[in-house]
Amino acid sequence: ARDRGDAMAADLLARAWLVKGDLSNAEREARKGTTDPRLRRRSLLLIAQIQARSQRFREALDTVETIFGESKADDVPIGTHSLRGNIFLETNRSADAEREFQEEIRLHPEQNEARVGLALLYASLNRMGDAKRTIAEMVAKVGTADAYARAVRALTFFQDRAAAESV
Repeated sequence: ARDRGDAMAADLLARAWLVKGDLSNAEREARKGTTDPRLRRRSLLLIAQIQARSQRFREALDTVETIFGESKADDVPIGTHSLRGNIFLETNRSADAEREFQEEIRLHPEQNEARVGLALLYASLNRMGDAKRTIAEMVAKVGTADAYARAVRALTFFQDRAAAESV
């Protein structure tokens, strides 16, 4: 694809390397996408995801902030608020994480990642009622096979086998 001049080649290669677990090559390919204005923010989001997976949370947060700086308020790529929420969750900034997950849900109610992140945050704060309510809302409001699968995994993680089996 790259040989044919396909601008998406770097993005596709970066995602392939990421799936294989090769974070170094994934980041190298994702950085190539930052030079194309049409792919820049998407590539930056992928770079931030790689940095977070590498536990380079300060760099990941800086990269996410670059995305926000280059975007209109409600025009960041899907998953940007969720990723920032996950970074805040990993760095013990619970209130900030909650705000980011809720914003992702507000902007993109069909996305499951932020709902699961919010539920895990609540569980980590020993707010199991809120965690289970968030999972129940995901199933009720999104209702996709992915939502059901994530609900079962989350409830199993919460050690609520009965709830997981009833989903």
